[in-house]
Amino acid sequence: MVVPATGASAAVRHQAAAPKAWILVDADTGAVINAGNEREPLPPASTTKILTALVAVHMLPKDADIPVSPRAEGMPATKINMKAGQTWTLDDTLHALLMSSANDAAVALAERVSGSVEAFQNDLYDEAARLNLADNPVLLDPAGLDDSFSVGGGNRISARDLAIAAHALLADPELGGIVAENIARFTGGDGIAHRLVNHNNMLRHYDGAIGVKTGYTEKAGHTLVAAARRDGRTMLSVVMGAPDMYGYSAALLDQGFATAVRSEGAMSHLPPIPTDTPKAAAKAAKAAKSKPQTNPAAVVPGAAALTTPAEATSSHSGRWGNLLINIVGAIALVLALLRARVRLVRRKRRHARLGHTPKRPVLRAPKPAPAPNTQPTPRPKPAPKPAPKPKREPRVREPAPAARPTFKSQPRPTFKPASKPTPPPRRAPEPEPVVIAPIAGLWEGRTLEEWDRPLVSR
Repeated sequence: MVVPATGASAAVRHQAAAPKAWILVDADTGAVINAGNEREPLPPASTTKILTALVAVHMLPKDADIPVSPRAEGMPATKINMKAGQTWTLDDTLHALLMSSANDAAVALAERVSGSVEAFQNDLYDEAARLNLADNPVLLDPAGLDDSFSVGGGNRISARDLAIAAHALLADPELGGIVAENIARFTGGDGIAHRLVNHNNMLRHYDGAIGVKTGYTEKAGHTLVAAARRDGRTMLSVVMGAPDMYGYSAALLDQGFATAVRSEGAMSHLPPIPTDTPKAAAKAAKAAKSKPQTNPAAVVPGAAALTTPAEATSSHSGRWGNLLINIVGAIALVLALLRARVRLVRRKRRHARLGHTPKRPVLRAPKPAPAPNTQPTPRPKPAPKPAPKPKREPRVREPAPAARPTFKSQPRPTFKPASKPTPPPRRAPEPEPVVIAPIAGLWEGRTLEEWDRPLVSR
């Protein structure tokens, strides 16, 4: 195991195993116990997610929902396989971000906070200014990618600025509890029961380890932010581009626990952790803006109420607006009537030009009501019934004489029924007159000259 040293001989002796940059900080006092190349901005890989988590916690409520977009779903591994259209809770998304280093969770949080990944850069820089990061960090990608999937080619941050961000994360109870978990179980927005194992092996192999975050890309190499607590003291280490990030981090933490607190007075210190958050500052600014500012000299005593110029202007503008609406409505009505008149005139002219004279209906006068005390017309008498046929008398047989006389046959009388009298011809009823309304004549082609003619004819 390589033990970090500040002397030149030790640096030369362990040059092959040393990371590109490192720093050891007493998290309780902020004293920088050991450091090397700690002010040079380097690719931080997934340790960028420390800043992403800080921004999300400060800008979103605890019960916020995190929707998943197609861009978040399309992020490369490492990921938790979020799907577009799903909705995750903030707590589950933070566990996936910090424990499994899920890139899809980082993009989903960035889009939820700022609307897009590109707009999230402004919130990252605001958080950097709030934490007093002083080494000109480049913060473009919420996941820490630096390949073709990255935003603007990726991020650059120094080991010292990364230690400042990790120091603030450990001070947050919610985030500090997440990075210290070894295994987490929850049912995500996909309805699947997830079991996450923290990527930080320091939690399982270093006594007192409490986090914080791992990271790796080909350009950045192995990066580790580690923290441990022993005997009431908390140490924080950062190694960037380390061949053996676990071994070097363990050696740094051991050195920190072996350093007496009384010797830290002459050391440099990290800036203090700010107590305010962007959400609290925005809330205070909103409250100050909404608070009414009264001028004591302008207060009117008693119950008298005066109309301010703004109220008078708004009332006048309301009356003028109503008047304008009425004028526009009247103009629209007049135009509609003129249009109907023009169409009627054109129709009459077209009929006159083509010689089409519409057939006028037969005008019938209404049937007059019967005058009072007028005798009804006598009904025609029925035809007389024909005379009934005479009944034939029954024949009476007489006893036959001895010698039967001879009778001559006589023709039988023929009875003809009396002819029925011809009924008188019925008189055809007179046609009932019909009254045609003026509007009917107008639409059937009546001209203006025909309006003086009577509307009733027989």
